[in-house]
Amino acid sequence: MPAWTLSYDYSGENFFNNFQFFTDTDPTKGHVKYVDLPTANSTGLAGFIPDDTTTPSTKPVVYLGVDYTTPDTTAGRPSTRVTSNQTFNNALILADILHMPAPICGSWPAYWILGSAATWPEAGEIDILENVNDASTNKYTLHTDPGIATTNYTGGAQKGHLETTNCDVNAPDQGKNVGCSVTDAPDVPSYGTAFNANKGGVFATLIDTDGIRIWFFPRNAIPDDITQNTPNPPGRAMNRPGANSTWPAPNARFDGPGNDFDAHFRDMQIIINTAFCGEWAGAVWNSSETCTSLAPTCEEYVSANPAAFEDVYWAIRGIQVWEPVGGAGCGGNGAANWTVPYPDGPGGNKNKRFGGVAGPAERRSEVGRLGAKRDL
Repeated sequence: MPAWTLSYDYSGENFFNNFQFFTDTDPTKGHVKYVDLPTANSTGLAGFIPDDTTTPSTKPVVYLGVDYTTPDTTAGRPSTRVTSNQTFNNALILADILHMPAPICGSWPAYWILGSAATWPEAGEIDILENVNDASTNKYTLHTDPGIATTNYTGGAQKGHLETTNCDVNAPDQGKNVGCSVTDAPDVPSYGTAFNANKGGVFATLIDTDGIRIWFFPRNAIPDDITQNTPNPPGRAMNRPGANSTWPAPNARFDGPGNDFDAHFRDMQIIINTAFCGEWAGAVWNSSETCTSLAPTCEEYVSANPAAFEDVYWAIRGIQVWEPVGGAGCGGNGAANWTVPYPDGPGGNKNKRFGGVAGPAERRSEVGRLGAKRDL
């Protein structure tokens, strides 16, 4: 019997059918204005683009972008933030990302998972792909209330470097909201320019009774069991066959004695967004010589330089949520394959499918038709 069953497959049309667009004020006080689905689609901030990998899926790639044409966005630059409708607990989440927002001064991209069972941070937060401004390395971080701390693993047990051990956002010996954080090794192409040049890859996040582990597999090193829809991560809990796994050590490993991960990570939802400035990118603006040479403040630069953000977009081939066989939790929509052909739009006209097919930026006049216009 396989150890995992596919509960949700967010790819192609399934993505926008199962994610809600967030439109409230940015909780991190960013210089950003999140827009709804109709606005995002009609203005070219959300839609579909072709898959140009060497083994393309027959489904279109999901595009989530930001406004890069409007000058003087004093109220915040328009952008997108989406949250999955479904929640889950113990699970394996696979995200195949082709392009992430380029590391441009002022930007704050994040692919993360947030607990919805209680007020933040009591149900946990897992930051999988995140950093700010012109950073070149990825940060993996957990944010919790008191009760979760991680062991500093060495000797090849994780690829990244542990920066802080206490996941409590109010830990007395750490900065506020820092949590427990691992910075990826500098030679791993898991962020920014290197990530995009390599056409991304797959992030695998294992939320387990005994801990949380995160892997990044570059495009040319994705395990066969993932591409064949039979993922087999190593693990000790829930009777999974970890000894048979061919996966390497995780990039980030969060576990240790005395932790109750089930109590601190509950009813998790996937979130993908791109913010600007705010409590991180804005707060560390002056720590980057590159950024401070552009403008005195983050907000001034983001408002006055729309063209700088043309490559600040997400291109997502698909996200899957797998549950342990026999485990409680998220229900399912069947073992959908990432390579199943997508349906035509209304009337069978593929050009009128939600999102359209992307073209070069100079065809911005077509954006109003149906979707983002860009070639990868």
